[in-house]
Amino acid sequence: MSLNPVEDIQDTTDSRAEEIRWALQLPERIRQLVRDEQREQAEKDFERLKALLENWENVKDSQELLSQCKVALAFWK
Repeated sequence: MSLNPVEDIQDTTDSRAEEIRWALQLPERIRQLVRDEQREQAEKDFERLKALLENWENVKDSQELLSQCKVALAFWK
C-alpha cells in the first residue's frame, strides 16, 4: 500500500498501456520470430497473450487478435 495512491494509479495505467501495445504488436512479432526460427519463443508469447486476455474480460476484438496470432503461427510452419 502506498501513501500516494495517485502514483499507484498512474503506474497501473502505464503498465496496462504497455501490455496493450505489446499485445497489439504480437501478430507481427510472432511472424518475425517464426521467420527467425524462434518458434518456441513465438509460442510462449502466444500463451502469454492468452493469459493476459483471460484477465482482461470482455475486451473488444480480443478474439480477432488471437486469430491473427494463430494465423501467424500456422502460416509459417
